[in-house]
Amino acid sequence: MTSKLHHIQALRGIAASMVVVDHAMGPLVKHGVLPTYFDTVRYNFGALGVDIFFVISGFIMIRTSGEDFGSLQNSLSFAMKRIIRIVPIYWVTTLLIFLFHTHVGGSANVYELFKSLLFIPYAAGDRVLMEPLLGPGWTLNYEMFFYALFSLALIFPRRIGLPGLFIAFAGITVGGAALRPLSDASNPSTILTFWSHPIILLFAAGVCIGSLERKFRGSFHLSYSFQIACILIASQVFAVIVFRIPADLPFSGAALFWAPDILAVAVCVVEAQASGSRFEFYAERIGDASYSTYITHVFVLAALNKVLPISTAVLSATYLIVALLGSNLVGIFVNRSFEIPVTSFLRNSLWGTRKRIGSAA
Repeated sequence: MTSKLHHIQALRGIAASMVVVDHAMGPLVKHGVLPTYFDTVRYNFGALGVDIFFVISGFIMIRTSGEDFGSLQNSLSFAMKRIIRIVPIYWVTTLLIFLFHTHVGGSANVYELFKSLLFIPYAAGDRVLMEPLLGPGWTLNYEMFFYALFSLALIFPRRIGLPGLFIAFAGITVGGAALRPLSDASNPSTILTFWSHPIILLFAAGVCIGSLERKFRGSFHLSYSFQIACILIASQVFAVIVFRIPADLPFSGAALFWAPDILAVAVCVVEAQASGSRFEFYAERIGDASYSTYITHVFVLAALNKVLPISTAVLSATYLIVALLGSNLVGIFVNRSFEIPVTSFLRNSLWGTRKRIGSAA
């Protein structure tokens, strides 16, 4: 199934915007415009956006490749499509970051560049998170890990591959608990604790949603599904601000925090038809470019920090609005001028070559 799910794309737009707000609020806390506890609030905003992305990713893989189980060729084709989708813009922006660090005498080195480009988690210096050179790329390390597991599952028949995928997620998480208890809310510090972090279960939740949607497609109808999803997200935002939910939660608390995100994605897949509201229309446009926005917004924010003062509440509000709008507009521009053309070119070139080789054989 490749038909567009309007609500899911709109949800992607909201998730990308929440990550932008997270990073844009950092300077506001640093300059004392917002109280210090908003450092935790903004972190949870970003975490909410990432959680939604991961659940959607798991769902989309089943939606687009659920019929491809039982074939090594389909497995390789899936892996190549995901690499073409993820790698070009990430590699370009990572190289730009590396060149910048090199130019200003930063601490980045070729070893870190190598690991960043190959999606290998690593700890460097006194950084709290195992981030690559391009900070937001830490989530791509999880994405590529999920794609690798999904590619392996596609080799087997569906009756084996799909249950095996769930078993792999559960086994990796349980195995990771032997290295770091699930009650430990600290950030991963090694490759094994990184890849076995319970956050990978969000992909499994998305796969579960996708499997149920395939089985019961057309059996249920839910009016105002996108609005319900927005209410779920708004309730989380309210809880984060009012109750000051900690940034790092143990597994039990994190699972409760994930529940509204998973439910929001689930209700958005019930009805694919766009609602026609102006808000959803713009959210969907933003969602179409969400990957480009996610990758490039750090450059937009860095530029704004240089030219836009945030010394007062009014200027800070202006900064936040400009950061959100500017990041999404740049993301849309990059998506249309680079991401889509490059992805299309690589896919057409690769599959065209394969067809020519097949014809010659």
